Amino acid sequence: MLGTLAAIYLQGRGITRLGPALRYYPRVFLRQGGGDADPLQRAPALLAKITDNRGQIEIT
Repeated sequence: MLGTLAAIYLQGRGITRLGPALRYYPRVFLRQGGGDADPLQRAPALLAKITDNRGQIEIT
């Protein structure tokens, strides 16, 4: 993830400890509006998995 837009953004906010739960994806699908009729677009994204204190992924 080093050198990505996400890393640059986090470093600018003073966050330098990047753990394995964070992932950068350069082209994630999204909809700008709230409806299903809105066209899909692609944009960079910083995604994080949610884990418990043992590092297990939380599934609800």
